[in-house]
Amino acid sequence: VAELLVKAGEPGDALAIREGERLVVVAPHPDDETLGAGGLIQRVLARGGRVRVVTLTAGDGFREALGRPPGGEAPGPSEFLRYGETRIAELEAAVATLGHGRVSLDVLGFPDGGLDAMLHDRWSRTLPARSPTTGRTSPPYPEAADRTVSYVGVDLRSELARILAEERPTLLALPDPADRHPDHAATGIFTLLALGELEAAGGGMPRLLSYLVHWPSWPEEPP
Repeated sequence: VAELLVKAGEPGDALAIREGERLVVVAPHPDDETLGAGGLIQRVLARGGRVRVVTLTAGDGFREALGRPPGGEAPGPSEFLRYGETRIAELEAAVATLGHGRVSLDVLGFPDGGLDAMLHDRWSRTLPARSPTTGRTSPPYPEAADRTVSYVGVDLRSELARILAEERPTLLALPDPADRHPDHAATGIFTLLALGELEAAGGGMPRLLSYLVHWPSWPEEPP
């Protein structure tokens, strides 16, 4: 899974962009859509395709961004929620600039820093995960695609499967499951699980491209 995932075409055609592609980019945090697939997004648009970006979290778990004043109290949930709103606004602006207003965006609002736990320990609705920074167990942001979901693996997989069924992408960009960041690795696995649901329902399989952001000594090739 650490290699480029391609379901169709010869290896040399992995990054070939056809006319009218339907691209879905799945990102764990705001900014990963640009770091991982910014060039791909622009190439698809240049050939008359359409693009949908799906961001799993609001990026509200980045503690270093808020810091802690010397001798002061650590930021609380309200500060992290405000920071999440700022990250969402920055994401909307970045996607608008990147796609010249031609890219649709879904912010799901799942917990930054909690996706791995949802994958392994918080799968069913009986015991949702709690965000380590906002303290919430469901999406708190008005921009979230569905605020009725819980922070559990089954709901995240269902949200991704719903979007894939709506969009029927011909091209799907996802984080490499070998990425060393737990949120990135979990996002890649959740996307593949959702894709399995789409395939089981008779949906066509898109070409798959993975992107790698966190790896020691990058750009050394992973084993």
